[in-house]
Amino acid sequence: MTRGQVNNRYYRVIDDTALRGRWFLGSPVDAAGGEIDPRDFTDGVARDVTGPIRLPIRRKGTELDFTFADFDMPVVRTAIALALETAAPRACQRLPAQVEGSESAFDILNVTARVRCLDEERSGVTFWTAHDHRPELAGQYRMVSQVRIRAEDAGPHGIFRIEGWEIALVVSTEIKELLAAASGILFEEVS
Repeated sequence: MTRGQVNNRYYRVIDDTALRGRWFLGSPVDAAGGEIDPRDFTDGVARDVTGPIRLPIRRKGTELDFTFADFDMPVVRTAIALALETAAPRACQRLPAQVEGSESAFDILNVTARVRCLDEERSGVTFWTAHDHRPELAGQYRMVSQVRIRAEDAGPHGIFRIEGWEIALVVSTEIKELLAAASGILFEEVS
C-alpha cells in the first residue's frame, strides 16, 4: 500500500504526558532572550527564523525523542527530524534548537503541509458564529471534540496538519512506523 491510498490509516500524534519522570519543555527563545510564540510552529506555515533557538526546560526529567512543548509545538531529536524530512520532504521544516541543559541535538518540527480532510460529522465540530464574542471567526472551527478525517482526502501526505484545525498533527501508517520507537508520543487512529 502506498501513501495516499484510500485504505491507508492515519493517526493523530499525541504527547505522552502520563510518562513518569519525563521532561516538559517551554516556549522557544531567540538569541536575545526574547520569547518566540510557539504557535508560529503549529499553524502549518513555513517560518523564516534566523539565529539560534533555545528551549527552556519547564520541568526537568528524562529527555524524550519526540515531545510537545508549549502550545503543542513538536520538538524532536535531530535524527528523527532528518528521517521525517526524507520521508516527507515537502511537509516539514526543521529548525535547529538547543534544549537548555541537554547535549543532544533537537529540532523544532514545523509541519507545513495542511490538508482539508476533517470529517465534520464524525468529529463533532462546533463552529464559531457571528453572535459569539469573536465574530471575525464566524464559520471557522471553534471546537473539535474527536478528530476524525476522510482518508481519501489526505492525498499523498504522510504527515500534515488539518486545515482549519491545525493543532492536530496527523501521520500515515508509514510515518507512524517510522516514529514507532520514539519515546514521548502516542498515536490515536483518526481515519
